[in-house]
Amino acid sequence: MSREPEEKRIVQALEKRMLHKLRVNAHKPHWHGESIEYLLGRLREEVREVEDAIEEEQSSDAIYNECADVANIAAMIADLAWRTATRAKDTDADD
Repeated sequence: MSREPEEKRIVQALEKRMLHKLRVNAHKPHWHGESIEYLLGRLREEVREVEDAIEEEQSSDAIYNECADVANIAAMIADLAWRTATRAKDTDADD
């Protein structure tokens, strides 16, 4: 039996929450100006917030929000890594 429907459901639900959290935090500086090292530190902080929310038995909604923060920071790291690799390829092509 395929897990695809469930996988799609959780990814779509998380995507909605991630977009909401990005909009709420749109006033903050863009991640393109940050280093991967800085974002890794932020990722660790956000994971600790998930752990705290679970340990404190916060609502499932609160835990979901913290997980969306983790996913957003991970996506930002992936974006910066991709951009860095793309720039390196472009530079190599110019040589």
